[in-house]
Amino acid sequence: MLEWERIIASENNLERTPVAELCNGITVYRQSRGLVMIPPNGGFRVLSNGSYNGGFFDSPQALINLGSMGGETEREMMWGSREENLRCTRETFRLMGYDPDRVVAEQTAANMNNASIGTVDADGIKVSVAITAGIRGNGGCAGDPAGFDEAERYYSGHGTIVMLFSVEAEMSDIAMLQLMNLVTQAKSEIIEEMQAKSLYSPRIATGSGTDQIAVMVPKSHAKRIDVVDSGSKFAIAVIGMVRKHLSEAFDWQSYMTPSEQCDAMVQLSRFGITGAEMCEDIRFPNRMKDLMDALPLVYHDPYVVAVFTAVLHIQDKINAGLIDGQAGLDVGRKMAVSALEHILPSSDLFTLRIAECRSLPVLLRLLLAMLIQYRATVLSEERT
Repeated sequence: MLEWERIIASENNLERTPVAELCNGITVYRQSRGLVMIPPNGGFRVLSNGSYNGGFFDSPQALINLGSMGGETEREMMWGSREENLRCTRETFRLMGYDPDRVVAEQTAANMNNASIGTVDADGIKVSVAITAGIRGNGGCAGDPAGFDEAERYYSGHGTIVMLFSVEAEMSDIAMLQLMNLVTQAKSEIIEEMQAKSLYSPRIATGSGTDQIAVMVPKSHAKRIDVVDSGSKFAIAVIGMVRKHLSEAFDWQSYMTPSEQCDAMVQLSRFGITGAEMCEDIRFPNRMKDLMDALPLVYHDPYVVAVFTAVLHIQDKINAGLIDGQAGLDVGRKMAVSALEHILPSSDLFTLRIAECRSLPVLLRLLLAMLIQYRATVLSEERT
């Protein structure tokens, strides 16, 4: 295995390529594995919840979103010591030409070429953002079961949402914290709308386990923000900007779009349902080509997805303790069968098996298999 020292020494560390101009005269560069925001002078401060020089930081030399190196070396380091990871990060910044003690940094497995960058006029105050977003590999919901003990080992998960902001106004400490809270809420709402799943429970994700935000502001400016009210024109404009660029970053990094998420199997997957399990439900009598051609037609059928989404919403409320399990199962079964009966194959055996399902995800798994069989049969008849 390559040692990290040899890897970072071999990278193209010094070349900077400008990619965007943010408000406050800040230039964004692509350099090595990083996206680098360089303020024009020392008159700035940053609030960051990242682990590298996080908290309030005065006069940063640069704010950097650093991509991971990949490969076996990185996987070993993910489970290694925090001290070793810190040494690697500091040496990377030194080789890039920065003072490690004056850098504020976030870290992610996302590629910086997939960053979405933009600026908005928020009620007369310019706000810029640079977002990278991967969530397929580390999506989680707040309160999920713990996956590791941080007292025993360091862990930095793949799939991180990093949002770097520049605000063209002086901000009080509380206003900076309120802005971070605001965009965190916006991020979670967008993830919920995308139906991005938690990898650690059947719930919808609220983010990844390693999401990071940083806000950079001038220490002195003619405009000043003392409070960020979530219902203000400023807040609404910032939320709109986050929605646009987070959605774009999801698309570029993970190909996570509304059309791709409109998928019955995507809806079921957060409950541990797989295609292999579905195949066990029915020993399909159809030809393989007809079955394979039927899959996308059924998975992405908006009507089918709407039915599955509605029924699984009942399951979510059962899991949350808001609906009695048996009552929810009975209602969900009636909803699903009634809504899909015009495209389900009919037999006494299927009726019996539907009645025997003891959970809504298992019921939908069976119904999905039945729908695929029906669609494959129709395709076969059309081809003969």
